[in-house]
Amino acid sequence: MTGPLAPLPGKNGGTPVVLVVEDEPVLRASMVRGLARMPGIEVVDGATMAEATRLVEACRPALIISDLSLPDGTGEELIGVLDRLRMRVPIIFITAYLGAFQSRIPRRTDIEIHEKPVSLERLRGFVEARLRVDTEARRATSDDAPFSMVDYLQIACIGAHSVSLTLEERGRVVGTIEVNRGELWSARDAFGAGEAAFQRMFARDALRGTDTFTRCRSLRAPAVRRDVTTNWQVLMLESACAIDEGQQALVDLDEDIDASLSGALESVESVVPPPPPPLPPPPVPAPEATPDPPRDRDAERFAAAFDAGVEALLGRDFHTAYDRFLDAAELRPDDPRVRANLQRLRDLGFAPGGRA
Repeated sequence: MTGPLAPLPGKNGGTPVVLVVEDEPVLRASMVRGLARMPGIEVVDGATMAEATRLVEACRPALIISDLSLPDGTGEELIGVLDRLRMRVPIIFITAYLGAFQSRIPRRTDIEIHEKPVSLERLRGFVEARLRVDTEARRATSDDAPFSMVDYLQIACIGAHSVSLTLEERGRVVGTIEVNRGELWSARDAFGAGEAAFQRMFARDALRGTDTFTRCRSLRAPAVRRDVTTNWQVLMLESACAIDEGQQALVDLDEDIDASLSGALESVESVVPPPPPPLPPPPVPAPEATPDPPRDRDAERFAAAFDAGVEALLGRDFHTAYDRFLDAAELRPDDPRVRANLQRLRDLGFAPGGRA
C-alpha cells in the first residue's frame, strides 16, 4: 500500500480524496499514477479489504474505485463499512468477473460496476463525472497515455479474457498480440511472429514515448494459429531480461566499432609523410612507363558500404546500418566484422522482413 494513513484534506471538506483498492500491484500502480495527474484530487491506494477499511476511516474519501475480488474479502464489503460509518461515498467497482458479482451489488445511484479492462481515459471520465473535476484542467492532462500493453495483457490473462492488443506508433500499427481465454496466444510484428515478436513489442512498450499507444478490443476467436506457448508471466520476465541484454549488446557493439575506428585511426596516424625530395638531378631519359595496376572496384564498394554501416550505427539508425552491412556482406561474406554486426542487429530485431 502506498497511500498514507494520516487524515488528508478530503476529510475536512478540502481537496477530495480518491481511494483505489486493487490487489494486482502493476494495475494498481498504473491506476494511481494516471489518476494522480488529474488536478484537484488526492489519490491513496490499498491492496486488501483490511487496508481499504483503515483508509476509509482515516482519509474519508470522496470516491472509491475498487476491485471486487480481494485477497481477504470482496469489495462489496466496503458498502457495509460505509454504512457502519454513516458515510455516503460513491463507489465504482471494476471487476474481471462481472457476471458473478453483478446480481449481488445493490442497485443504488452512488454505485457503479464495470468490467475489466477499463482504459485510463474512461477511468478519469468516471472520476470527473462523480467529482466534477474542472474540465479545462483535465484537458491539460488529456495527452497522457492510457494503460500500456503490459497493463492490458496482465488484466486479460488474470481475468481469463479474450482480447486483441494492437500496438501503434505515430498512428501506424507496429504489432498485434492476441490473448485467448487468459492464455497468451499469438504475437506478430513487421519482422515475424511468435515469442521473438512478443519480446520486440514488449521492448517497444517498455521504452514507449508519447507516440506509442495500445488499443484493446474484445476477441471472439483467435484470428491466427497459436505461435506463443510460453506462460505469459515467464515470457514477460524473459522479455524484461532481454531488454537489459539488448542494451548491453548495443554497448558491446559500440565498443567494437570504437575499437575498429581507433585501430583505423592509429594506422592512419602511423603513416608519417616523407620529407620533401631533394632537387632533381639533370634529366635523364625516362624508362618506359609501366601502367598503373587495375583498381579493385569491389574493395572500394566494400569499404564504402562498411563505412556507411558504421556511420549509421554511430547515429543509432540501426535499420540503415543493417542494410549497409548486408551490402558489404554480398562483397565479402566471410568478413568477421560484417558477420558479427549483422548477427547482433538480427538478434536485436533490426533486420528488415524482406532481407535476411
